[in-house]
Amino acid sequence: MTFQPPYRPSGRSVWLGKDLVRTDDWIIRLSPATLEEIDAAVSRLRRRNAYDAPVAREEFPLATMTDDLARMRHEIATGRGFFVFRRLDRDRYSDNELGLIFRGFGAHFGHELTQSAFGDRLGDIRDISDILVDRSKRRGYQSGGFQTAHTDPSGEVGIVAMLSLKMAGGESLIASAHTVHNMLLDWCPDLLGEFYKGFVLRRPEADAERMGRAALIGNVPSFCYENGWLNCDFQHGYMRRAVEHGDTTISPKQEAALGAFVAISNHPDVVLKMMLEPGDFQFINNRTILHGRAGFEDHAAKAQRAGVAAHAGVAKHAGSRRHGALGRNGGATSRGDAGLGVLTERALNGIFVDFIWRDRRCPRILESATLSEPRSSAPSDVRSGKDRPRYRID
Repeated sequence: MTFQPPYRPSGRSVWLGKDLVRTDDWIIRLSPATLEEIDAAVSRLRRRNAYDAPVAREEFPLATMTDDLARMRHEIATGRGFFVFRRLDRDRYSDNELGLIFRGFGAHFGHELTQSAFGDRLGDIRDISDILVDRSKRRGYQSGGFQTAHTDPSGEVGIVAMLSLKMAGGESLIASAHTVHNMLLDWCPDLLGEFYKGFVLRRPEADAERMGRAALIGNVPSFCYENGWLNCDFQHGYMRRAVEHGDTTISPKQEAALGAFVAISNHPDVVLKMMLEPGDFQFINNRTILHGRAGFEDHAAKAQRAGVAAHAGVAKHAGSRRHGALGRNGGATSRGDAGLGVLTERALNGIFVDFIWRDRRCPRILESATLSEPRSSAPSDVRSGKDRPRYRID
């Protein structure tokens, strides 16, 4: 019997990148009045370290954007699931001030949390593969290579936000998880069923130790219909890690399902590829948007580190981490980053924050084997074969 999911997404949440690349209505350009409001907030907060206490909503009022913020909260919940803020002058502010601005904006959408073993809430996007050589100890944003489409790991993550500073490459790649779901339903429904059953996940040991939780998460569905909304939790790396540790095996059918998911979610017609301009803020719904990244280069920063290390005998290891990521305000005295003092402020490519977003349509994806079966009580909203759309993949 062909698998029938409990729900078929429709509306604005189902889109193709090749269509949206022709538009720019997903870009919100900050007005002069809002830029003045940002300046005033930065003046009040300037003495604060952006990597310490969060910026509260009342500390960063955006009265000039009340209507836009309300519209964007709706858009990220049930619309396309993403948007970009533009017109912030990156060169007007220090990296610390940009971090404060970023956290201030984010406070209007949710509460911050960390996904890193280091406990950092404001993550620095840099390629430090020459320092943290062990791949299992690095996050995806700490390597310069290509990242396939995925969701972020924490069951609590509602929104992932990124501020672009500068990059050689590193284009943002996003795709609608609802579109991927529907394509799987139309082309290989039995493979789609594997994602409703779920896959066993294992987090990195370093993350587990830091969080005080077991590394083995258990079985988690990649698609879960709840509260009238379809959520996606696709962590390919966590699936493979569980296999490598002998926690589970992946059947030929599951392997075929994963191959189809990866192929569709990273297809150039499905993915929206955007080169974020310096100062752009990108916000995405981590339960309806898959995100990846083109490779970026940090050759100059790596060469600088190698030169200084050779000259001064700086040890190339991560050392203890007081705040989590790398060199907070930059300079030669990076706080808690032994051996990384050669990282300067302008070496940053971007910064990001993960947020808990308390919306009933974006629930916590429970880390429990009890979610291994699709919910049978959900209403049926699946089109018959006659009504299926015809996707054209060029």
